[in-house]
Amino acid sequence: MEGMGLTYKERCWSLTEKGYLIVEEFFKFGMLLDILNKDEGFWNGAAIDKIPEEFRLKLWKIKDYEVLRIHPGNIDVIERKYERELLKPEVEWIKGVSPVYHLNWPKLYVKLARYGKIISLVLTEDVLRHVIEEYGEKIAEEFFERCRNCKVSICREIVGLSFTVTNRFLTLALFRRDGRYRGNQVLWSYEKSAVE
Repeated sequence: MEGMGLTYKERCWSLTEKGYLIVEEFFKFGMLLDILNKDEGFWNGAAIDKIPEEFRLKLWKIKDYEVLRIHPGNIDVIERKYERELLKPEVEWIKGVSPVYHLNWPKLYVKLARYGKIISLVLTEDVLRHVIEEYGEKIAEEFFERCRNCKVSICREIVGLSFTVTNRFLTLALFRRDGRYRGNQVLWSYEKSAVE
């Protein structure tokens, strides 16, 4: 390691600046392994390559998390927790990307707008079309009238993940490699580094 410029010896062996960089990368590698091994059922078969590279390279920052799963006897466990957490007064802002239409979410986001939350959403054209078909243009008008701190962007590209991040937590749902949505399991992290 000394020959590679990673260590040097004065009175004792020490790391060079290059050595510290290598150790930091090993630390990130170890954290990432812990994350992937904690719940292999969530990660195996997932289209991880659909996570944008700048975020994929920082997956190690998720640190601790839980995966909520829908069960036949409790099919709305994720939706109930999602609404309960977003409505908490401590949640000041919400950012999300959704390529998947959820029947109750348009009403939830209008409610959140009424509570003064700062909201920024990225939806696909398909999701926007479903919202308008289901609720009419009235819900979009109400959303923008009630919320001066709200922004909705439309993404024309194929989006391979769904996530929400707030000042308190991160949620992440992935697609399978074959393109099917895996919304029956959602990663949930309250780690500050995951939110960042």
